[in-house]
Amino acid sequence: MQRDLRFAPLGIPTILTIFAASLAACAPAGAATVTVDWSGGGDHETIQDGVDAASPGDTVLVAPGVYAGPSNRAIRFNGKDLSLVSMAGAVLTTVNCGWHDRGFIFDGGESSAALVRGFTVENGLKAGGGGAMLCVGSSPTIEECAFAHCAADSGGAFLMNACYSTVTDCDFRHNGAAGRGGAVYLASSDPTFSGCEFSGNDAEEGGAVYCDESSPMISSCSFSDNEASISGGALHLDWSSPYFQRCTLSGNTAEYAGAVYCFWSTPVLFRCTLVANTGVHGGAMWCSVQDAAAVLEKSIIAFSEIGSAVDGFAWFLCSDVFGNEGGDWIYPIEDQLDTYGNFAQDPLFCGDHNPEFAYTLHEDSPCAGENNPSCGGVGAWGVGCPSSTGIDGGGHAETTWGGIKALYR
Repeated sequence: MQRDLRFAPLGIPTILTIFAASLAACAPAGAATVTVDWSGGGDHETIQDGVDAASPGDTVLVAPGVYAGPSNRAIRFNGKDLSLVSMAGAVLTTVNCGWHDRGFIFDGGESSAALVRGFTVENGLKAGGGGAMLCVGSSPTIEECAFAHCAADSGGAFLMNACYSTVTDCDFRHNGAAGRGGAVYLASSDPTFSGCEFSGNDAEEGGAVYCDESSPMISSCSFSDNEASISGGALHLDWSSPYFQRCTLSGNTAEYAGAVYCFWSTPVLFRCTLVANTGVHGGAMWCSVQDAAAVLEKSIIAFSEIGSAVDGFAWFLCSDVFGNEGGDWIYPIEDQLDTYGNFAQDPLFCGDHNPEFAYTLHEDSPCAGENNPSCGGVGAWGVGCPSSTGIDGGGHAETTWGGIKALYR
């Protein structure tokens, strides 16, 4: 006999119970799970109440919804290394600061064991700095979060001072600073950013990030359409030594350095792609002096719409500089062309032949590893579309670059 099975949909309290049980099974002995549900189905209705009730090592599990009001902003862990985790991720779980305060404060010496995962923080506002989060002398781990429409004098989303956080797979969108760091302001901090996206942020200096005596590690991140009214459309570096790996900087704008502004700083950019940036003084980069210059290895600077590739000095190894409106290998970097593997050829981006990954390369790109055996792959991306030969009747630059520009208009 066939049985007719029908299942009723699970409510949030039931889902919380199941999810809490699964977390408890994986948690260290003695750790507890505290649940938060704005609708009343958990142990607490506000995030701060849940955090206050938890002990170090516990998990505070938050149901989907919009969390607003005094106990859902300026959230403090108060020195406790615990995990604050949303059940349904950032798309469905929002901390709405309502332009009254920032979202989180870490100033109690929290270590990397303090975790925030899966929240959107929006509409944060703080005059001093850090519209979404303030981190001072602490190192919380931030994962899979989004920070949007937050504002401050410095660090529209984050202000980090002596902070060594790891920030992974987070989005920083449309944040703004009146002064420095549209999304992030770093002061004497060495955090790690991995897999993050910075888009549409703005400030006077450092449209996305401002580094002051800081050495962050930034890998597999994208910086697009950020703007600074003065310097560093994407990043402003002041006495700093960041390391960039496989990052893409595209469509950023400033008067000085469309993408990266270096003042007495020594950034290293390894396998990065800087494309379609705009700067009157340095379409992609502005670097102050030779003794504190940027180093670009296996990187691409291409198609700056205004300005030369670099204003000032930078060291290049196995890099392609091509198609920049104000010039490519010009003084004082002209002597580096055709040395140390450097070249000037159309990188042949896929553009409209791979719209989702526009800065991948045609198979016949000079930046593809198989076509450049002495250096290997150049730029942040590998091959993403077939050979350009015959696709556009031989007009490679017109098709690849024209297609790319059309995608971002």
